[in-house]
Amino acid sequence: MVSLVGRLGGINHISRAFILALIMAALIIPWQRLFGWNVVGVAYGSEELLRWFDAKADGVPNVIFYYLRFCGLWLVALLLLIMTQVRSVRWSKSIIRRLEII
Repeated sequence: MVSLVGRLGGINHISRAFILALIMAALIIPWQRLFGWNVVGVAYGSEELLRWFDAKADGVPNVIFYYLRFCGLWLVALLLLIMTQVRSVRWSKSIIRRLEII
């Protein structure tokens, strides 16, 4: 709202950062506690990790899903966090340039 009211620009950067932060928040929520094991989130408990550790020995598809679940999903969330931070920095630089501070 500050950028809109002050006509400072940079709305593109901050709105994309907000959308990326919402997607990251949706990934982090442990959906498996609400909807069962069909939907997964980045956060998990020790009982879930133990259950998946036993399923890892069931075959190659389970091993692939195991590593995607506990490593790949965290990597996606981390990349979204970094992209959100980059967009926020771009917005702040745009505002500072517009205000002629730099």
